[in-house]
Amino acid sequence: MCGICFICSMSPSAKSQIGDLMNTLFCDPLLHHRGPDVSRSHVISLAENLTGYMQGCVLHLRGHLTPQPVSDADGNAFLWNGEVFDGIQVEEHENDTEVLFGHLVKCLTEDDVLNTMQKVHGPWAFIFWQADTQKLWFGRDMYGRRSLLWHLPLSPTDHLVLTSVALGEMAYTEIPSVGIFCLDYSQVPPPSAGASQCPVLTLFPWKDCRWPGIFLPVTETDENNILAFLYPNLATCISVCIDRRSILDSWIPHINNQLPAKEASSLNTSIDLTNCASLEDMLINILNARSDLDALADELIHVLQSSVDKRVKNLPRNPRSCEHLHFQESQTLILQANVAVLFSGGLDSTVLAALADRCVPEGEPIDLLNVAFEQSVTTNLKSDMEDIASRAVDVDRFSVPDRQTGLLALSELNPKRMWNFVKINVSQAELQDLRKSHIRRLIYPLQTVLDDSIGCAVWFAARGSGVTLHNNEKFTSKARVLLCGMAADEQFAGYSRHRVTFQTKGWAGLLKEIQEEMWRISARNLGRDDRIITDHGKECRFPFLDETFTRFVSALPLCKRADLHLPRGVGDKLLLRLCAVKLGLVKTASQPKRAIQFGSRIAKLDKRKEKGSDVCDRLA
Repeated sequence: MCGICFICSMSPSAKSQIGDLMNTLFCDPLLHHRGPDVSRSHVISLAENLTGYMQGCVLHLRGHLTPQPVSDADGNAFLWNGEVFDGIQVEEHENDTEVLFGHLVKCLTEDDVLNTMQKVHGPWAFIFWQADTQKLWFGRDMYGRRSLLWHLPLSPTDHLVLTSVALGEMAYTEIPSVGIFCLDYSQVPPPSAGASQCPVLTLFPWKDCRWPGIFLPVTETDENNILAFLYPNLATCISVCIDRRSILDSWIPHINNQLPAKEASSLNTSIDLTNCASLEDMLINILNARSDLDALADELIHVLQSSVDKRVKNLPRNPRSCEHLHFQESQTLILQANVAVLFSGGLDSTVLAALADRCVPEGEPIDLLNVAFEQSVTTNLKSDMEDIASRAVDVDRFSVPDRQTGLLALSELNPKRMWNFVKINVSQAELQDLRKSHIRRLIYPLQTVLDDSIGCAVWFAARGSGVTLHNNEKFTSKARVLLCGMAADEQFAGYSRHRVTFQTKGWAGLLKEIQEEMWRISARNLGRDDRIITDHGKECRFPFLDETFTRFVSALPLCKRADLHLPRGVGDKLLLRLCAVKLGLVKTASQPKRAIQFGSRIAKLDKRKEKGSDVCDRLA
């Protein structure tokens, strides 16, 4: 994981400003928070009298510590914010930045560069200067799991900036995850010609890629409208074109469009579930009665466990280092974990915790990061405070739904594993202070009420500063890898809107909705969450978005993944719930979907009637 940044001027007349801009951007703590281990700057010659500047800040998680940008004697340079989990061979002792750079410098043509990048399985954002062709390549993976923003020059006297996080006072937007971009400096006229030296920007889209939200195929976009999609509400002097050959063929897989034989078909009609005393019993009965779903659950566990395993192995581990020891105030020794889970106690995070237990070495702890926001005492409770005090009862202002489900889920996890359950308790005052002074810069350029509540909740959770479960002593997680359960709902029909769609439009409508969920996932929140989590010098990893996993799930008939004829807590994410039962998480298996902003109770703190899509004035 890294903080990466590239700056260049569009004309020699703008060069006088570049020094001050570099000092402002390259020294910004937001960039260095992302990569606390080592940083480096590098200068490249783009064209006659045009210079580019690169800065990389590295979070070391793989192989030997490698400063970025990496460069060679031929003038090539590479900034990499990602992980190669598959597709290109990286040995256990190797650094994936160096391995991928080695592949890219061998590329002779545009097709070679594109084919190399489309092989990579894993999250990524990159910037690559190909010296012999004078081309600057950059982009994000198809799911948008790593942040990359751009500021495109308004005029030839302005600057181009590509960066992991918003730096300085310029306006930015997220670079859409619709393909790989190329700035061709070989065609820039010399300054003596008197013409603009702005290079042409070419988009090489993923095959069948669609613009998130409107689902228009990118290759069918009118040339005059491209900028409106790429750089909405902002202007630029750069001209843009689309290469319509669609070389990149590894975009988000199409889902299996097989529908049940009858619209009304349901497990309700094939299994007698009327006598089930609980939702847990209902799930157990389904497993016992449907051997096909039982077998599919085993397969899903295997594929998801493989995804988790890729994300927790090959981490720098030195158990004898004092960095792995933590003394509490009581002088109790606690081992520090290398892996943590953003842990609400819901279905998704608990399944990931159970599978991480199978993959993380025995004897190594796993941190469970559980966030709660302070709730005010109700009027009724206030009137009873004297009675409460007389009975020495502590009113727990942080006993929010996610804290309660977190403790329930903990009771179902492997008791032989050392679980560091961290109670992350956030007061309203601390939230307001840090949102205003810091967090809002990370959420930008997103700006809705939903971005505010989720972004703040994830920031505090990822920070990992709280108290231990059993003795309430201060503890801060030092785990650098955070497993996150994002994207399970999109693939297994977990949102309440999916049930509404199913009730009004049936299986066909739900099928269309789930496909569109995956088409727009890159534009929703993953870039934001990357900016939020990596601000702590930690890396978010999303097992539910592993390429092998998403292809496996997409190939399953939707009626095998979910059955929304069944009650909430059973039919939504049915197959994943059956996996939970088989993993011994019987009580957790039937937990209903609860978004983090509601489960942590951050959404109640401001006591406003707001829609999640409203622009949030607290982020202004």
